[in-house]
Amino acid sequence: GNTPTAMAMTQDGTSLLVANSQSETITWIDLNVFINRSQLFFPWRILGSGHYPRSIATDSPNIMMSAESVAGGVLAFLDMRSRIISVPDTLGIFDNNVDDGAGLAGTPDGRGILIAEPGGGSSVFEAQTSRIILSCNDLPGLSGAVGAGFSEPRQVEIQFE
Repeated sequence: GNTPTAMAMTQDGTSLLVANSQSETITWIDLNVFINRSQLFFPWRILGSGHYPRSIATDSPNIMMSAESVAGGVLAFLDMRSRIISVPDTLGIFDNNVDDGAGLAGTPDGRGILIAEPGGGSSVFEAQTSRIILSCNDLPGLSGAVGAGFSEPRQVEIQFE
């Protein structure tokens, strides 16, 4: 892509995924042989209003991307087997609306993804249930690098630097 904005490694360590904002693609790099396997395009039905991937993270079964669109930010999912990108309307009880500058960080154990928004909101997407299990908006704002990890079941550690 012409404007890489973020990258994430799959949980098995075999692939690197790069979000390319201005080309509306995800680059799939095979780390076993260090070659570019594919450019994965956002489908036209999603691109109708323009979706530009800004951040990307992985948990065990999911590859999640935050994307900017004319209507605002959304979370999109990539299925590596089918190479299909989808944008669900909801994530559990929460509407699929995030700040278009949201940062994503997968947990090292593959059990979830932290969603951190510049306006101070943060949420945790759980891999097992494929939904947001925790959401709060307690901070005045967030910026910089984001990291996340689970230390105990349902106990979340969040770091903002």
